[in-house]
Amino acid sequence: MRNFKIEFTHSDFTLLKQRINEIRLPNFQQAEGWEMGTPVNVLKKVLKAWADSYEMWKVQENYLNQFPQFIYNIYNIDGVNIHFFPYQIIKSGCHSDFDGTWVV
Repeated sequence: MRNFKIEFTHSDFTLLKQRINEIRLPNFQQAEGWEMGTPVNVLKKVLKAWADSYEMWKVQENYLNQFPQFIYNIYNIDGVNIHFFPYQIIKSGCHSDFDGTWVV
């Protein structure tokens, strides 16, 4: 297990913006609601916000880096890692079993 910090470079964001702008979405009218998945018009707005909001990504990166984070190689195989934030859930009327599951 090792410490982890989120660190994106400006070129990472440039590449992300390029990839987002290259996404081809279906060009059809979708039924109202979310029964068939995310409505295309909603997805277009989200993608535009992601592509045009470099500052938003840096704010989120800084926010997440306030918390301790770790990388753990779960199977002792190169490249098979999990990234996690260790924290304890505090909820009235709950307790944690020994294995970490929560019981209400």
